[in-house]
Amino acid sequence: MQFCGVLAALGLFSGVLPAGSAQPGTAGEIAGAVETGPPGAPAEAFVEAQVLLESAWLVADEATGGVRLVPGPRPPGARERLYTARFRHGGQSKADGLQVTVAIPPDMRYVADSAVGPGAQVSFSIDGGRNFAPPAELSVPIDNVDANDPDRPGAPESATRRATADDYSHIRWRLAGEFLPGTAGLVSFRALTAQPEPEPEPEPQPDAEARPDPESAAPAGTR
Repeated sequence: MQFCGVLAALGLFSGVLPAGSAQPGTAGEIAGAVETGPPGAPAEAFVEAQVLLESAWLVADEATGGVRLVPGPRPPGARERLYTARFRHGGQSKADGLQVTVAIPPDMRYVADSAVGPGAQVSFSIDGGRNFAPPAELSVPIDNVDANDPDRPGAPESATRRATADDYSHIRWRLAGEFLPGTAGLVSFRALTAQPEPEPEPEPQPDAEARPDPESAAPAGTR
């Protein structure tokens, strides 16, 4: 896909760097207990990585026919945003696995199959980061009634549907292997804005009160 070339050109393609090859990132606040992981790797083996989330708008480049990254405010016509999570193992001892957890901004909607990571198992949360599972294992009650809600004893079991990308609240990447303290890398995903495009500001109109009176502006002797 075209955006992959943009990532590679800017040095943002997902990968893992050896310890000492990158500066520490900012620790992100991570929430949630994980129930699933790569085969043979218990959940407790994965250490939460420090995360610094960066983003830029994906804008069509008419000159090249591709796309370019534009940081900052939303440019006219832009709808899709690339998020890059720079992670780092900030612990003091070797880790047998790292996990990177990122909350999808509330005004954005995840683009299906866009999460990229270096050999990572990717899972998603639909409950605010409390539980994670692969897409095929996520379902949402159709009528938004939780049959297991303790405040609704005897509530009938609700019909469910397969969760879609619009339902995801968090993404988690799990990377198996040995990671020395300071090991860094990055993962990425894309999301679409749920906000309508801002209306262009109207051009200022001349102030009617400031307009000269035709009678008073006429040269003397022509009135």
